[in-house]
Amino acid sequence: MAEGSFSTDIQRILAAIKSSEASLFFFLPSQFLFIVEDRVQLFNVLGRIELKDVSESDYASVVNCLVNFTCLDVTQCMLNRSIILVALSYVDFNLSSCLPQILTLGVKASVWCGKHLKMSLLSTEESQEDEHSNVFYQLLVEILRFSASSFSTLLKFTDFDDKELMDIVEIFILEALNLTKDSISDAKKIQSFGSEILKVGHMVIDAVVKLCKVRSELVNWEDSDEKQLKLDKPTTVHHVINITKCAIEKLSQIGVLAANNGGNSVNILNVSWKGVVSLLQIGGGHFTEVNVASIVLTLLALIMEPLKCAAQAWSSSLNEAISVTEAKRIFVPVKFYLINAVKICSLYSLGLDGDVKVAITHKLHWFLDILVEEDVYSHILVLQFPLLYGSGKTAELVWQPMFTSLLQAFKTFMIVISSSTAWEELESFLLENFFHPHFLCWEIVMECWCFMLRHAETQVANNILSKLCSLLKLLASSDSVFLPYSSFRKLARSICMLLTYGAQSMVNKVYMSLVGDGRSQLSSIFCLALFMEGFPLDLLTKELRNTSIQRIMSDYFDFIDNFDEASLVSCSSGLFGVPVFILSALQSLTNTHEISESDDDAKSCAAWELYHLLLKERHWALIHLAITAFGNFAAGTRCNQLWRFVPQDAALSYDIASGMESSKETFMVEFGKFLKKEIALLTVAPSPEQLELLGREGLVLKQMVQKISVIAEESERCEIMEVDHKNQSNKKRKLPDGISKGVELLKSGLKIIGDGLSQWQLNHFDTTELHMKYLTQFSQLEDVITHFEELAGSGEVCSSSIQSIS
Repeated sequence: MAEGSFSTDIQRILAAIKSSEASLFFFLPSQFLFIVEDRVQLFNVLGRIELKDVSESDYASVVNCLVNFTCLDVTQCMLNRSIILVALSYVDFNLSSCLPQILTLGVKASVWCGKHLKMSLLSTEESQEDEHSNVFYQLLVEILRFSASSFSTLLKFTDFDDKELMDIVEIFILEALNLTKDSISDAKKIQSFGSEILKVGHMVIDAVVKLCKVRSELVNWEDSDEKQLKLDKPTTVHHVINITKCAIEKLSQIGVLAANNGGNSVNILNVSWKGVVSLLQIGGGHFTEVNVASIVLTLLALIMEPLKCAAQAWSSSLNEAISVTEAKRIFVPVKFYLINAVKICSLYSLGLDGDVKVAITHKLHWFLDILVEEDVYSHILVLQFPLLYGSGKTAELVWQPMFTSLLQAFKTFMIVISSSTAWEELESFLLENFFHPHFLCWEIVMECWCFMLRHAETQVANNILSKLCSLLKLLASSDSVFLPYSSFRKLARSICMLLTYGAQSMVNKVYMSLVGDGRSQLSSIFCLALFMEGFPLDLLTKELRNTSIQRIMSDYFDFIDNFDEASLVSCSSGLFGVPVFILSALQSLTNTHEISESDDDAKSCAAWELYHLLLKERHWALIHLAITAFGNFAAGTRCNQLWRFVPQDAALSYDIASGMESSKETFMVEFGKFLKKEIALLTVAPSPEQLELLGREGLVLKQMVQKISVIAEESERCEIMEVDHKNQSNKKRKLPDGISKGVELLKSGLKIIGDGLSQWQLNHFDTTELHMKYLTQFSQLEDVITHFEELAGSGEVCSSSIQSIS
């Protein structure tokens, strides 16, 4: 057929279409259906005409005819479908003059179809199977296919100086992707067309990504530096940024919909998120207009959801094995989301510093709050995490403790934000939780600090330790050094832990900053706290270590040589005996390593001799110091033969009543009582009112003892006494039961007073002068009661002595 005949046919059909369109306004409603059916037939004929020889002006006439786009019932859906089929056949002919009209038709079709889709889904399932629904869903598929073909056609147009055309393209991309998103979202509700919609939707996404890539390749990004004001950028750059930003936002939304659809939209999931990453790579990360932080947070949310579901399911069935298939079902999508998030972060590291990384850092507080819940931390400690190693047939499921995985996640996050502004937030978080009361949270925080010290630059590590040492100096006191759970001791413990990962110069610096030459009282407190908390003595330089040990030994011998009651009175109660404690703590440090414990080992023999010397001391104050020091040593050493540290004539080995017989069994019993008492003193602190009451009770006890002392003085001259004529000559009476009970009460009261005075000594509840008066009276009281106990132990007492009490 000649070109003229083609043109004649087209003109005749177009005339008939226009005539029928005009008739719609004059015919009765009963005739409306027939007119629409005639228009459908006309468009069907138009679609069958061979177009390759048709002139461009005829093309324009056809496209102009297609712009009218309405719908009232099933016949209108049929008409619109016939129009779209004609337009679809015209798209492939690269008609630049008709392109605006074709894209305008696509915009109108997408908007109309989106509204129709919402109305159709409001219908019941039965009505979705009727003719109207079937025609509409066919039309929906054709409109999506028309959009994909239009995007492919646009790839052929490299000249986009036409501002009007660029605006239409941007609107067309927006509306086409909106319809694609809605269609994919509701695909599972459309029973017979769902798979076809997903297939065509995949084509639309793929075509949009290709179009944005091609358009971006035509832009000179060097002339459009991101530092330029937006208004200064060329129009073509604006166009590429606009269509790409729109595509990224819509593909992200489609990707979330596909993720929430389980395994039914895997292809959509892949093409959408890969498209997002691919588009973000355009221009080398120049798209600062895109909210990249929101996209990364969306991916993180997609990661958390399956992990949360898996944790709930697997924790409820701890005894059931988890198959590789089940593990893959959870972790393959998680891996996919994580890989895409990492790719995006690598492209937009600067942009993410102030958004995603800071936002995640703020969530760490929330994480610790959740972790303290009993059900949470107990599961983290008990549960193991399944991990896939290998690939394909060699893949195997291995188990890793969840706590280990948690620590690895923290460390990975620290590496990611190490060069960002979020690092300051992380430091603040770690400092604020340095004294976290929950053991697991504290372990996590300290593990992060140790990881930081292990890998940080020397200057950074020194700054951190300098801050911690300054804080330690503010917390130091003679009271807190003897309380293991005080903030001072906990901070000292943390510093010692951190130093094990530091350089030798760092250890030397901290030691000299806190302890120095050891001549001040405060330096002695620091030395004792550090040694009791495991200071890495071996990391000191040899010269500094030897000098420190020599000074500690010298201070100890000076203390022993100069010890007397006067020194006890003059010394502050909180600092009394610190040289003994330091030496004991030092011995504990040197014995935390494996030692021979044989008679030939010089280190073992030296440790035995040291404690033999300490534990032989008989004065009550030195006994207290020695036993406390030995308790600290026993808690920290790995030695199995502790009995070798106890001499045969240790002070606590002797029988309390006779003071003559000694045995190591007696020592261990008394040692156990002492440790229990020390624990009780740390957990229950008396109030000032209780101490005042204790003082008054002590005065009453003193009056009783004064009366009892009269018995002691007369005991020497009541061996034999003559009695009166009533047959009472030279007769002794057996001690009444009341006296025996009284002696037991005296002993109990004496112990209570002694415990109270010991606690008083630790906590400074009153002046030193008053405290020493109590100590003096207590010592005298102890001697009197002991003497009276020995006397009562004989079972008899002079009758005259008994009468003198009355």
